[in-house]
Amino acid sequence: MDTSSFSGLLNNAILLLALSVVYEVLAFNELANKRLRQVLSGVLVGVIGIAVMLSPWELSPGVFFDTRWVLISLCGLFFGWFPTVIAGVIMVLFRLFQGGGGAMVGSLVIVSSALTGLGWRYLIRHK
Repeated sequence: MDTSSFSGLLNNAILLLALSVVYEVLAFNELANKRLRQVLSGVLVGVIGIAVMLSPWELSPGVFFDTRWVLISLCGLFFGWFPTVIAGVIMVLFRLFQGGGGAMVGSLVIVSSALTGLGWRYLIRHK
């Protein structure tokens, strides 16, 4: 693995960790207004999702990988449907703005990962 490939992987891992650190530092979980907390959480996840998409891990020439699917599925699992919809819309719009041959597939990855996270949340809460 070359250093540029490793740096892409490292950037993705750091951005995933940054989500929890920033969430705790900004004390979103202590906000009394639940809807405001959800909106801010969704925007935070969406912005970190854009940062993740801007630093993909290049597995081989022309083959890119990023952890957007991990980020959005964890958002669905831990934050619920409202922040996940906000983050998902932000990420899908950015992916479509980026364009390219994989724009539709990339958008489907975001949507299906969000649904997977929300599905797990539902199963955990109702079983």
